[in-house]
Amino acid sequence: MKTLYKDAWVLNVYTRAFEKTDLLTEDSRILAVGNDLDQEAERICELAGTWIIPGLLDAHMHVESTMMTPAWLSEALLQHGTTGIVADPHEIANVLGTGGIQGMMDQAADADLDIWWTLPSCVPSSPMEAGARRLQAADLKPFWQEPSVIGLGEVMNVPGVLCREPDLMEKIRDGLQAGKRINGHAPGVTGRNLDVYAATGITDDHECSSLEEGMDRIRRGMTVLIREGSAARNLEALMGLFQDPWCRRSLLCTDDRHPADLQAQGHIDHVIRKAISLGADPVTAICMATVQTAEYYGLRNKGALAPGKDADFVVLSDLDTFAIHSVYKNGKQVRPGETEGHPAFLKTARNTVHLDPAVPSRFALPGEGKQRLRAIQWPVGTLVTEEAICEADPRNLPENLAKAAVLERHRGTGLAFTGLIKGSGLVRGAVASTVGHDAHNLLVMGKDDRDMALAANTLREIGGGLCTVLDGRVLAVVPLPVAGLMAEESLENLAQRETELKASLRALGADPAGDFFMTLSFLSLPVIPHLKLTAHGLFDVDENRIVPLQADLSDA
Repeated sequence: MKTLYKDAWVLNVYTRAFEKTDLLTEDSRILAVGNDLDQEAERICELAGTWIIPGLLDAHMHVESTMMTPAWLSEALLQHGTTGIVADPHEIANVLGTGGIQGMMDQAADADLDIWWTLPSCVPSSPMEAGARRLQAADLKPFWQEPSVIGLGEVMNVPGVLCREPDLMEKIRDGLQAGKRINGHAPGVTGRNLDVYAATGITDDHECSSLEEGMDRIRRGMTVLIREGSAARNLEALMGLFQDPWCRRSLLCTDDRHPADLQAQGHIDHVIRKAISLGADPVTAICMATVQTAEYYGLRNKGALAPGKDADFVVLSDLDTFAIHSVYKNGKQVRPGETEGHPAFLKTARNTVHLDPAVPSRFALPGEGKQRLRAIQWPVGTLVTEEAICEADPRNLPENLAKAAVLERHRGTGLAFTGLIKGSGLVRGAVASTVGHDAHNLLVMGKDDRDMALAANTLREIGGGLCTVLDGRVLAVVPLPVAGLMAEESLENLAQRETELKASLRALGADPAGDFFMTLSFLSLPVIPHLKLTAHGLFDVDENRIVPLQADLSDA
């Protein structure tokens, strides 16, 4: 059916201007944009006083971080005007390997949301991770011909690039030969190292946390993916990239976004809304999340309102506040609650937590009496973690120090390490999570060894998730039985569970307003500076080595 959307302000992303005009569609395609089209229409939809923009695109995210499987995520994101995402499935690949990647692709193929994939480049992200799987170039080769595969996922093994590690170079070459994009991940990399990194064919980076870092990449011909997620929020620092000429080589992404934030704030619509509130030109911000993303990834029928393009668009009732009136995908209006069930995810994604029951003594720290100890400084609004040297008795820690442990949970090896976190706000009880980037081992943090053991055992018994414990009692749980990362539940259900979990943090002394569990999940990722916690020990990312918990006098 030919439908005419009449008398709206329609965004022309090519001239970067809104035009008072009409939009004519037939089924899933746009036929024309202009006036005097009434005679062709079989149905007319009056939209006077509204703005029409292309469907929003997320340039880089992880489905797993939303805690939803692709089918459930599709329903959630479409409500917020997101009609397509570029997703890297390296989280589930760390747990289930290529079977996990295929499972994600199979379910996404039936979703209304467009989901394009970038193949995981670094599984594991580093030799220091005790993960379940190791994917080599040969494992990825069968996927390069998949129509939904549009790139190689974030190349986070920077040392491997700089030393030309053969298998990693083969993955990059395979991606380039297939005509795909190579996503980057290079926090803090500058100068000649950045030259070498970019020269391999890596053309973007979503890890910029300062304006100079972003400009430095654009000067080298790279594209910056401005990230505003749940834990890593870089938008404010990168607002200068919304100006010419920088905005032409900048896109928007969320990377990692939790359910409660998705429900309360939104997705890419939230990023644009916030950018506008910080002074960005609305048209510039919208183009960064539509036509520029589509052109960067070669998505020819997406990102614009023009003849021949797919009829994916968002109707706004107010431009300044970016208030969504309605969303259309393939020419059909998205209506909440119309989906009746979703296909089940892979059965092999269940029962992935394999470790012996934890006992309190497992979390004991060596030594006694006051000594100099290394701790990870709890980060705020960033994934970069600093080292803190503390004078403390490991058997009687001060209030601002909490224990944190990583327990290998894939193969039942018993590998584990307990370190210290400073300034998390946790002063009693314990928390645990099977979401621990990127190896996704079991993370436990707490002030009481018995509560830490209970938290770990709770997640062991339910097959993964997040929980809080106090005085021998489980306060709140978010079960994530799919690979210990996701649940087959709606956004509303997961957001409610997460909200209850966050509220329970107050009883432990931690701040429920921040994204505590997202921050916790990145404490074990050994490719983001500076000090990280792994099952092998404390890892100094800058020096690429394990460092002892006890610090000597030469340490700052």
